[in-house]
Amino acid sequence: MTLFDPTIAWCFAISIALLLALSAMHKLSETGKFFQIVRNFRIVPAWAAVYVGAAAIAAEMAIAAALVTPASQAVAGIAAALLFTSYGLAIGINIARGRIAIDCGCHFGGSPDSSGLTWRLLVRNGVLAAAAFALAAPRSVRQIGPLDVAWIIIFVAAAAALYVAFDALSANSARARAEGGAR
Repeated sequence: MTLFDPTIAWCFAISIALLLALSAMHKLSETGKFFQIVRNFRIVPAWAAVYVGAAAIAAEMAIAAALVTPASQAVAGIAAALLFTSYGLAIGINIARGRIAIDCGCHFGGSPDSSGLTWRLLVRNGVLAAAAFALAAPRSVRQIGPLDVAWIIIFVAAAAALYVAFDALSANSARARAEGGAR
């Protein structure tokens, strides 16, 4: 049996924890707007949007904290995978309904409706869910050394840059489609 390397596990755990913590902070900074986004997905009754939105924020914060706690990392990985899957499911349902021109709620201060709902968001959520789920895999007990810490820092920085680049490319693609349709 191949065991998951602890350095890779920490790369995934810290990257996902950072993403979830920043996401929760962003949603907390504009809760009314976020609750409207939840309502606009039309997955739950309008009256429940505030409760579902609050639960999503609380889940993101709790999972982020649990991901950086060694004893709870595996369970937190499964919880994060379920959270990303549920976000993907909500996106997929709305794409199937033809409701793609709505805010996904995932743009960290960028233009809120810059890209709408796309299949790329489903792929991104699938990759995030897979990385999170991998944290539940058995891992070796090898000690992490200074070189491992350096790799973790490099990975987290690269993952953050990749996420921002993905978001920017999605926004640029949406602008190009909008400009093409306006001509």
